[in-house]
Amino acid sequence: NLWSLIRLPEFNADGTMVFPQFDGINIFLVSPVFALMLYSFFRDIKNGCLIKTAAILTILTEIICITMHKTMGGWHFGNRYINDCLPMAILILSLSYKNNTVSKPLIIVTIAGVLINTAGTVACYLL
Repeated sequence: NLWSLIRLPEFNADGTMVFPQFDGINIFLVSPVFALMLYSFFRDIKNGCLIKTAAILTILTEIICITMHKTMGGWHFGNRYINDCLPMAILILSLSYKNNTVSKPLIIVTIAGVLINTAGTVACYLL
């Protein structure tokens, strides 16, 4: 199931993009906040920020435990079970900046994630 978290959409012979309907899709494509979290993780290891590193390791451990399940979800768009980790990832990223301000990259990836998931859900269920 770990493979399903990084697989990309496929293309038909006519060039149209086809998203898998079972077992999720690339976690960084559908939920770009995880890409920012991964970047933050390596940055914090380099800078020695152990508390935030431990918090991100907890999320990664939860993701690994979730992928041990038989499937990653049925007919849907995106990563159904992995989305349980999103609130904690956003909270950790938002609290990691000085003066309790939210960073511009976090705002950008959060808005991008909402737009991608809205478009994917509409395409999956209405088209």
